[in-house]
Amino acid sequence: MVSPLLHHARHIILSLLLLELTILCPSSAIAQAQRTILLLHSYHPGLVWTDGITQGIKEQLTPETANLRLHIEYMDTKRNPGQYYLDHFTELLRCKLVKQHFDLVITADNDALNFVLAHHDSLFATKPVVFCGVNNYHPELIAEHDNVTGVAEQLSAKETIAVALSLHPDTTEIILIGNNKSVTDHAINDTLESAVSHLDQQLKITLWRDLRSEQLKQRLATLTSGQLVFLSSVITEDNGSVLSFAESIQLIRHACSIPIYGYWDFFLGHGIVGGKLVSGRAQGQTAAKLAQRIFNGEAASGLPVITGESNVYLFDDLELQRFGITASQLPAGSRRINQPETFYHVEKQDFWLVGITGILLILLILLLLWNRHIRRIAEEAICEREERLRLAMDGSQDGFWDWDVVSGHNIVDERWCSMLGYQPEEIKPLIAQWKALVHPDDMVKTAELYQRCMDGEFSHFSSEFRMLTKDGSWKWILGRGMVVSRDEQGRPLRLTGTHKDISQQKAAEKALKDALAESETGRNKIDAILSSLTDGLIVSDRHHRVVMLNQAARDLLPLDSKQAIGRPIERVIDGQVIRDELSAILNGDKQFASIDVEIIDHDRQETRIIQARFSPIYATDGHCSGAITLLQDVSRVREMAQLKSEFISTAAHELRTPLTVMLGFADLLLDNEEIPEEERREYLQIISSKSESLSGIVDDLLDLSRIESGRLITLDRKLVSLDDTLQTLVDQYRDSCPHHQFITTLNDLETALFIDQNKIAQVVENLLSNAVKYSPDGGDIDIRTERTIDGFRLTISDQGIGMTPAQRERVFDKFYRVDGTNTAVGGLGLGMSIVKNIIETHGGTIWIESTLGHGTSAHILLPVPEQDANLSGES
Repeated sequence: MVSPLLHHARHIILSLLLLELTILCPSSAIAQAQRTILLLHSYHPGLVWTDGITQGIKEQLTPETANLRLHIEYMDTKRNPGQYYLDHFTELLRCKLVKQHFDLVITADNDALNFVLAHHDSLFATKPVVFCGVNNYHPELIAEHDNVTGVAEQLSAKETIAVALSLHPDTTEIILIGNNKSVTDHAINDTLESAVSHLDQQLKITLWRDLRSEQLKQRLATLTSGQLVFLSSVITEDNGSVLSFAESIQLIRHACSIPIYGYWDFFLGHGIVGGKLVSGRAQGQTAAKLAQRIFNGEAASGLPVITGESNVYLFDDLELQRFGITASQLPAGSRRINQPETFYHVEKQDFWLVGITGILLILLILLLLWNRHIRRIAEEAICEREERLRLAMDGSQDGFWDWDVVSGHNIVDERWCSMLGYQPEEIKPLIAQWKALVHPDDMVKTAELYQRCMDGEFSHFSSEFRMLTKDGSWKWILGRGMVVSRDEQGRPLRLTGTHKDISQQKAAEKALKDALAESETGRNKIDAILSSLTDGLIVSDRHHRVVMLNQAARDLLPLDSKQAIGRPIERVIDGQVIRDELSAILNGDKQFASIDVEIIDHDRQETRIIQARFSPIYATDGHCSGAITLLQDVSRVREMAQLKSEFISTAAHELRTPLTVMLGFADLLLDNEEIPEEERREYLQIISSKSESLSGIVDDLLDLSRIESGRLITLDRKLVSLDDTLQTLVDQYRDSCPHHQFITTLNDLETALFIDQNKIAQVVENLLSNAVKYSPDGGDIDIRTERTIDGFRLTISDQGIGMTPAQRERVFDKFYRVDGTNTAVGGLGLGMSIVKNIIETHGGTIWIESTLGHGTSAHILLPVPEQDANLSGES
């Protein structure tokens, strides 16, 4: 219960606020002309959604109620769907509004917006229209209408279904209950079907639409664990009457024992677990804000439709407890209703006001008591600190000085004097005495620091300077001090401080600088030697930790010094073998070791082979103090050796295959003279075919020999088109490769080219062969030609296995095959190298585009001769 004092205080504060507003705005409310808003609802009054929109609009417009009249009409289409009813409603509304004048129209839900847009000119005199609660909004809905804006109702269907499935992971089926009667129903159903279309196909989706109450109860009674219900509309009874939202969800809640979810907040508290819910009240408030902006002078057509996400995760604590769901399982930021009330729930603000006031009073009392205690401790501490200062001065051997600025007197103690070898009576108590003893080279800087401190730039000063001793030598002194008193104008009156003998420290610093300079010179020489090495070099200690490495090593691995220095070398290069070899070197078991290490190059998507050679480092006492590791990239050397070995093996295999067949059939013909003539011709045909294959391999090797010797492939060029050659080759492959679809787009094929027709045919056949071989599962092979500004372009594309960037970069290398395994497709690895040489000999270019797993495209660009060029001869 609110206390009389607090109640009276509230009334006083509210009265003062109202008085202030009256003084600041004495006539603003009176001066504004009254405006009228027509609020047209799609549904009937008493519906929680409809009443929520009305409540939100009224709450937002409450400050303007004196100058605003809200006229509300209800279309009642949820209980009366169909065009017949709308026609009669139109005439009824026309009669009701014939003498009414409205400054703005607010529509709620799809039916009302569609009705207003259809009768905007006739019934509503093209007044500004603000809509809300519209499902399935798209800009085309109002594209042909001016002066219309609003806020779209966006269901969080995906989010609600997702959170339900996360709270019930054993779900096997979700059931969507709704209607197909109104425009809004259709829009909601489209949204829900789109949301569930992306779910796991193993999850069963069941749609229950337009079911009457009794039929729905019978089906609900059969539902069991593992099923979820999602409600998106009200339920119609068997007699045709429509239940309210609360009655609809309560009917489902009593008919089944499984979790129920919804999409609007008016279902919450009546049986749904929750979800990411739409609020009718929030829709109404946002629409009213747009209306206020229009009344303030902004054009409705200039206000963008609000489609942003504004729904909130809301849950019923009673339903959460019913299904064993804890608050920690809910999404971050979720809100809950029906939570247990706390002990201060009633008049919480009064509880906190009194509580905070009491706490502040207690803190004030404690602060006063603590302040008294601190003062007593401080007084004791001052006495103790004075005693400590006296003892510290005695123990530190620092000299003390006290300078009276006005009189120029400078009092020094005995330690100050003995530091310079003087007796106290030998030092005049004047600041001029100190200035006379300071080295002239140090005086300027020191005097400047003293003056800046006296001017108030800083509270303390510290300076190093030399002072003349009694024996004529110079001693380094660290002088510190501060201004301890000033006059009313802020001018310094007194300075005090100390002198400390730092001569030994300065000598040690000088010796250290000299040693560092000498060390730096030696290091620079070593760095210059290491930088000049082309091989990588790593120096490690007895514990395998890296102590030094050169730039070549950083480039090979790759890494930087911060990553490597201090780390074990086996973590820098990687591998137990590295550790074992280093241990053998450091233990004296080996004087030299060499191993190959594989390193993955992520930028080039390939593996590089680094040869690591180890040798020990001996200290002056003969013991092994570490090891030197030399690194050299031998990837290409190892690869070329492997490629040549593979090439020899492949070439021997490719040559032996046709030779074996030829020898076999030749022996058969020689040993058996009774072979029929027809069979004999067949054997001879096989021998001839294999001879041509063998001849092709020999031709490839001869072409390779010419390329290796720096000679161009001999061409017999003529002015011809590629029409016959290309058509013939494509037809041959269509017949021999029925599993592939050959698609041709042959433009400008009649273009005359100055080419060796046989060599170009060899190129095209090689590319078609590769397209077939590297598309093992079939697929389309696309052949395109076109005349471009740069020349005649031929492209052959497949949908095969594709290549990595590293493979694509090396596809024209000699001996290189994309797949070099024993199970790979046949070939010597020379085809693409010879193809490239043929095209470049023609003055053209060839390039490859390929993505791993998505096929390969080979492009050829040949020059087109000018019409009047004299083209003949050989090259």
